[in-house]
Amino acid sequence: MIKIESVGQFGRTDLVIKLLRELAVFERMEDEFQPSQDSLRMQVSSNAMPLHVHLAMDGYEAVGVVVFYAGEYSSFKTGWRLYLEDIYIKESHRGKGLLRKLLKPAAVRAQRGLIPEIAFAVLDWNTDAQAAYKALGAEVEGKFIEEGGSTWLRMVFREEAVAALAVG
Repeated sequence: MIKIESVGQFGRTDLVIKLLRELAVFERMEDEFQPSQDSLRMQVSSNAMPLHVHLAMDGYEAVGVVVFYAGEYSSFKTGWRLYLEDIYIKESHRGKGLLRKLLKPAAVRAQRGLIPEIAFAVLDWNTDAQAAYKALGAEVEGKFIEEGGSTWLRMVFREEAVAALAVG
C-alpha cells in the first residue's frame, strides 16, 4: 500500500535526493543536479520560506516525490500561487493513481492558504506527463525556452481542479 509522508527536518532527505537524481537523469539535466542534504533539511524546516516535500512510500521503498512552495505571485490576479518545483514517480509506479495522491498535499496546502492556483512547468517532449496532468484538470498556460534551449510548457491547476485534488 502506498503511503504519502511529509519530509521534515528529520525526514528522509536521502530518499528525496535519490528520487530527484532519477528525475534529473530522466529530464536529461543530470549535469545541473548538485544536491545538499544539509540545505534541503534547513529549507524544509524554515518558517520564513517553507519548502514542502512529500514522499510516496511503497513499504520501505521511495517511489515518488513532490516538492512545492508558495512563492509565485500573479500581479494580474493580485494573488499568490503555489508552485510545484518537482514531481517524480518511478516508472514502475506510473499509471496507478499515484500522481493524484502526490498532488493532494499541495492542493490541501493551497486551500489552507487561500491560494487558488498551482503552477508548474513540464518539458514539451514529456507528453505522457502533460496528458496525466490534463486528465487531473491542468491547463496549458504558456510556453517558455530556457537559456540552455529546453522548451517548457507552463501549466496550472485552477481553483476548481485544486479543490478536486484536495479531496483526493
